[in-house]
Amino acid sequence: LQLNAVVSPANATQAIVSWFVSDMNIATVNSITGLLTALSDGIVTVTASALDGSGVFGSVVVQISNQSPVLTANVNLV
Repeated sequence: LQLNAVVSPANATQAIVSWFVSDMNIATVNSITGLLTALSDGIVTVTASALDGSGVFGSVVVQISNQSPVLTANVNLV
């Protein structure tokens, strides 16, 4: 899931945010791009924080469901 931050005002001089997720066992988020990757079922809060020192942030709650466990297989090369 690609998350996007809307920074106001539109002409802000530093419109850069960093992304964080509340539970990295359920999902991870790329701190730069905001790409959320589901790992297991559950609910996480994803937060975008302004990097301009203002302390401004915004959050969204995401419910993840129907995740299948990742299966691995060994392949023997003969």
